Amino acid sequence: MQRLQLPAFLGAYVVETTRPAVVAGLRAVVDGASSADWERLRAHLAVLGEGFETWEGDPLAARIAAAYMEPLLTPASTITGLAHLDRGLEAVASGRRLMIVGNHLSYTDTNVLGHLLVRAGRPEVRRRICAVAGPKVYSEPMRRVAAAGMNSIKVAQSARVATGQAALSRREIARIARRCLELAGQVMDAGQIVLIYPEGTRSRNGRLQPFLRATNRWLGLPDVLLPTAVWGTAAFDGGPMGPAECHARFGPPLDVGELGRGTLAVAHEALARLLPEPQRPDPACAPVR
Repeated sequence: MQRLQLPAFLGAYVVETTRPAVVAGLRAVVDGASSADWERLRAHLAVLGEGFETWEGDPLAARIAAAYMEPLLTPASTITGLAHLDRGLEAVASGRRLMIVGNHLSYTDTNVLGHLLVRAGRPEVRRRICAVAGPKVYSEPMRRVAAAGMNSIKVAQSARVATGQAALSRREIARIARRCLELAGQVMDAGQIVLIYPEGTRSRNGRLQPFLRATNRWLGLPDVLLPTAVWGTAAFDGGPMGPAECHARFGPPLDVGELGRGTLAVAHEALARLLPEPQRPDPACAPVR
């Protein structure tokens, strides 16, 4: 992708009324980037997601994502529960592992959460988040540009929920899973915050879905879990993106050592309490599947 083409390329994914603001913001970022910044981003995009590894976010891609999201998040968008976030960060400062447990409505969930943190004056937290992402996140040009600006761990998905992934045997998936769990532990030991969506895929009806039983291994890695709800982001899927009111809310941290075998169910319930009623799980659904 050529440097001068990027604003128009990304602007094509936005409704016409918002496109001028998005393109202008992107052009300012691109014009202000050095040749070295641009070449570093091009090299990053050339290999991003090739392996089931940890991928470090590119600084220029992060600035591009911020310029893109700013006109799309309305002034009414909010982020709350920052005192709970601070408690989680205190745990990290004391040498404990922290993992964010989120609900999944849109491909934009991670970027929306990140930009709301920037708006709230917490850009350093955005830079510390490392999202667990499936292959489809890296599969298309638009999504690759969005993923390039964030830290991520590319994981293999089970056949039940996999999309955008080459066929893998159960043995291969198990081997990749073990490797990715090791990487997540290393990331948290380095002071980063792993973000995981235990539903395994985006909700199709807007409500919080059961957590995949296999994610129990992931939620057992940290010392502290931070339930984090995001909603309003579904407006960005399914067509050209227009301005939307989006919200994020942090809940009280959960001490994994105190949860025992019920970690998944407790985390699911804690996350459900943070969501508005239309996004809460169907009462007839079990919390784990």
